[in-house]
Amino acid sequence: MVLRDRFDRVRLRRIASTSALATAASMMGFTVAPPVMEAQESGVSRSLASAAETPEPESGDATAFVGPQQGASPPRRKVFLYDTERLDISLGVFPQFTGTRTVEQTTNGNFGQTIINETTQGTTPSAGVLGTFHQQLTPWIGYDVNLGYTRLAENYFSSNGSSGTGTSIGTNTYETTVGLVAKGPVSYHRMQTFIQGGGGVLSFLPDRKEAPVSVQFRPTVLFGAGLDLRLSNHFGLRMEYRGLFYKNPDFRNPNIVQTKLFTVTNEPTVSLIYRFGAHRHGMQ
Repeated sequence: MVLRDRFDRVRLRRIASTSALATAASMMGFTVAPPVMEAQESGVSRSLASAAETPEPESGDATAFVGPQQGASPPRRKVFLYDTERLDISLGVFPQFTGTRTVEQTTNGNFGQTIINETTQGTTPSAGVLGTFHQQLTPWIGYDVNLGYTRLAENYFSSNGSSGTGTSIGTNTYETTVGLVAKGPVSYHRMQTFIQGGGGVLSFLPDRKEAPVSVQFRPTVLFGAGLDLRLSNHFGLRMEYRGLFYKNPDFRNPNIVQTKLFTVTNEPTVSLIYRFGAHRHGMQ
C-alpha cells in the first residue's frame, strides 16, 4: 500500500508538470507564433519574386546562369593564352633554289673587233633539311637558332666569244644562323604569322679535297616570313620562306674567274614543331 501511494503521487506530479508546460507553451504560441509566421511568409514572398526576375538558362549553355546580385562583377569570358617564355624545336625539309648570275666584260681585240667575255655562275637545285631551336621572349619578340644542310653543285662557265671553259664542284653546304623573330596576333586560336631576320655563316665543303679546291666560309644575311599552325598543345606545323644572301664561293680555285658575285638562295621550308610550353586556357 505504501509503494502504491508513492507511485500515485509521482504520477500526479508528472501530470501536473506536463499540464503546466503545455499551458506555458500555448501562451507563448499565441504571443510568438504570429510574428514568426509573418516573417516566414515575407521571406517566401521575396524568394518567389527573385525567382520570377531571374531568367532561365538557355538550352545548350554549358555554364549555369547566376542571377544578378548586388555588387557582382560582370561575367568572364574564356580566352586563349600562350606561355610568354615557351620553347620549341622543329625539323623541316626544303628545296633549295639559287639564282644564276652572269657577268659580261667587253674588250677590244687585235684587229679592232669587240670581244665579250662572259662569266656565269649557277647552283644546281637540291633538297635539304633544317633544324631550328626557338624561344619566345615576349608574346611578340623571340629568337631562333638554325642548323641546315644540303648537298649541291656549284657550276662555273667562262667564254670569250670563240671558246669557253666550265667546271662543276660538288659541295656539302652547312648553314649556321641566328635570327630575330617578330610574331603577329593569333588568328582563330591556331594560326600565327611571323617575320624573321638575322645572319650567320655558310660553310662550303667540296668533295674534292686535293688542291686547288679548298673549304670556304661565307657570311650570310637571313630573312624570311611564315606561318605557324597549332595542331595540338605540343605539336604544330610551320610553313615559311627563307632567304640567304651571300657571295658565291669560288673555293680559291685559279681556274674560276673571281667575279665576287652575290646571290640569293631561296628555301621554302615546311617543318614539324614540338613545343615544350603547352598552349593553355585562361579567363578574363
